Amino acid sequence: MLKIEKMTLKPQFFIGVISIAIALVITYIQHGWINDDSVIYFETARLFSIGEWKLAAQQFPWPFYPLLIAAVHYFTSLDFQQSAQILNVALLALAIHSMLQIIILAGGDKLSLVLAALLFFSTTYIVGDVLPMLLRDQGFWAFLLSAIIFLIRFYRQHNIRDAFYWQLLALIALLFRTETITYIALLPLVLLFKPDIPISTKARNFFCAYMLYAVLAGLALIAASLHGSLDLQDLEHVKDTFMNMSKVHDFSTEIAAKAQTMATAALLGLLLSGCSTTKTSRSYQTETFTSESPFQYYSAQEADKACEIAKRALLSQGYQVDDAKPRNIRGEKFFRPTPDEATRLTITLVCLPSSLGSVIYANALETQYEMKSKGSNAGVSVSALGSVTLPWSIDKDTLVKVGEETVTAPVFYQRLFDLIKSLDS
Repeated sequence: MLKIEKMTLKPQFFIGVISIAIALVITYIQHGWINDDSVIYFETARLFSIGEWKLAAQQFPWPFYPLLIAAVHYFTSLDFQQSAQILNVALLALAIHSMLQIIILAGGDKLSLVLAALLFFSTTYIVGDVLPMLLRDQGFWAFLLSAIIFLIRFYRQHNIRDAFYWQLLALIALLFRTETITYIALLPLVLLFKPDIPISTKARNFFCAYMLYAVLAGLALIAASLHGSLDLQDLEHVKDTFMNMSKVHDFSTEIAAKAQTMATAALLGLLLSGCSTTKTSRSYQTETFTSESPFQYYSAQEADKACEIAKRALLSQGYQVDDAKPRNIRGEKFFRPTPDEATRLTITLVCLPSSLGSVIYANALETQYEMKSKGSNAGVSVSALGSVTLPWSIDKDTLVKVGEETVTAPVFYQRLFDLIKSLDS
């Protein structure tokens, strides 16, 4: 048995090391995406680091993730963005380890672990979008998956220690995102449907799966009674979670949107297993409208000043700029990769005020042209006879538009915003 355990741990170890390396490389290349939430996390972490705990709690009332960023900053002396990047890499490693452990509990072998890792890192939404984002979601998934490991063990072995760790890790996941309440409420219901055990055992196991929460709820009630009163308004995030859960239509719509996001991962799984019968989806079917966007950059400058800096950035790279509107900059640049092909890259920058100063929204449109020959009859003009068409043709080469596409690569916009940031500072 000891030999088998060693064999199953080896793939996990190597996959974990590789995942950390990949995460570090992606983080280094993309420098981490900073959106509205990231700015709030960094500011809250800064307030924690200088001892302004009350202001930090007012800045963001669910402050566990910013508190972790502040802790990494304190022990490493790195800035808050770098601290968040290190924290996210560590949380990713924990999430992957937990995912592989769940596969082992489900009876997966070495090949299953390798295919799962390939599926994970070949999903562009996870590696290209989620991983570079400096968000608390990584911590939510890392600890929720870890909690599910112990819930599976408790389902099989009825060990009270596993039940305790399930609740503890799920509680930590709750500190990252309030959506964990849904999983805490619904996942233990599976204990009531385990076959071949007495109903009394099912009831005991079900109670044990909530025992820690019952104790904490009792302590909270005691504290509330000593405090005087406790209104649900004081727990704004928890209230919002339950209010959202009561909206069945919105909840089902959210589930459907997440299912579309996971479609890419499912498709890659089919390809790995040899099922390659695919059909291209329509563009509107894959448009998710996520709140985390690579097309925006936040500046401490006012909107007009930010657009002036953005215009200088485009001019410095050889773009022809049309600045008829001070807050709407349009730049064009032409490329000729081959004698028969041409490309026009059009970048539009819109600057709007924000609570932090201003935000710059960027959109790039790539238009492709190809050289096409148009045949036409040769003709001459004679004053006495008028226009006379000759019986042979000539070729006239013209550039013809063959395609147009919005540039969606996050690294492209990251390079643009890095240049703007260097001029902004």
